[in-house]
Amino acid sequence: MRSFQVIIGAVLLLIGVLTLLTNILHLDYAIMDNLWFLFILAPGLYFEVNYFQTKQNPGQLVPGGILSGIGLISLFEILTQWQYSDFTSPLYLLAVAFGIYQLYYFDAKDRGLLIPVTILCLIALFLYLNLFISYLLLFSIFLIGLGLYILFKKR
Repeated sequence: MRSFQVIIGAVLLLIGVLTLLTNILHLDYAIMDNLWFLFILAPGLYFEVNYFQTKQNPGQLVPGGILSGIGLISLFEILTQWQYSDFTSPLYLLAVAFGIYQLYYFDAKDRGLLIPVTILCLIALFLYLNLFISYLLLFSIFLIGLGLYILFKKR
């Protein structure tokens, strides 16, 4: 754990120094434009590593999964200059679902946690389908599926 704390501390120190130098010396903000994702990713990784090293307080997996996921998505966005943001936007919902699912998987297996995970995954799927199919067609397919379910479900 100590080595990970050193890495996180060094990354935060580096970001702080770069930010301070950028402001004092009136440098171009391009450095910070490309490193801001570390403010999201570093705490997320800290929560993740802290849980897996200590196996205590599984609640930290939720913010760890969310922040790590959003940080990685943001890194991808920066590296691709936001060219694929239309396609990556549903991934932010999946990052939240991932954080909650980790709590379910590594803790007491409370099945109630699967409800928000399923809802978030279905919304993300709907958003991905919407990229390729119109809302009206998706709504029609949803209504057909719901109608079939109601007609044929066991009583």
